[in-house]
Amino acid sequence: MGEPQCFRGVVTFSVEFDDEESTQGQTDGKKEKSLYQMILRARVQGELVLRPGEPGRNSFPQFFRCQPFFLLTLSESETTYCRKKGEKGEVPVRPGNWARSETTIHTSLEEEDFRIHASLDFDRHTDTYRCSFGFAGLVWKGNSILHERFYDACTGEIRESTLTSPEFSGEHFAFSTGEFQEKAADPDRIVGEKVIEPYMLGKGRVRCTFDFVRIPCQEGRNSDE
Repeated sequence: MGEPQCFRGVVTFSVEFDDEESTQGQTDGKKEKSLYQMILRARVQGELVLRPGEPGRNSFPQFFRCQPFFLLTLSESETTYCRKKGEKGEVPVRPGNWARSETTIHTSLEEEDFRIHASLDFDRHTDTYRCSFGFAGLVWKGNSILHERFYDACTGEIRESTLTSPEFSGEHFAFSTGEFQEKAADPDRIVGEKVIEPYMLGKGRVRCTFDFVRIPCQEGRNSDE
């Protein structure tokens, strides 16, 4: 049995996702267009002390996010037929009615027993470290805003409405690298990066970076407890 191995360091998860789709067409004298955009940026970081037989102590956890979601639909009629005073029947008005709908979803990450978990073990005989990192206990929460505008070609008026939804809770936000092995250039400092793929239909990337140094196992024990 070798001596116990203890480490102190920082692990950071960075999430990046970009997606955009647009469609457009024309049927029966009406133009239709839609645009979907989603951008996700999230960063989760924690400072950990790892000792054998103990869960990693997570001090100063930090996380931030940016997850805007935007959906636009637009419908335009080339011609609208209107009844006008003094005119018999309906007369064509160009351009015709149009309708525009915008949906924006704003979300934030909130804690629900947030924790970063980690394990790290170094084999001096092979200069190889075996480790795994992950986090859990975050959930997306937010609301949506629907803004609609309608142009009435017959009256020349634009009507608008805005509807804000109540707050909703979305999916839990959690990732894990799983266990992996790497060669160590310095047995007293473990630095590396692990990319988790695929994410969000292969269009996103989750990157875990870590930087740990070996410490005496009694170091900082009183201050941590």
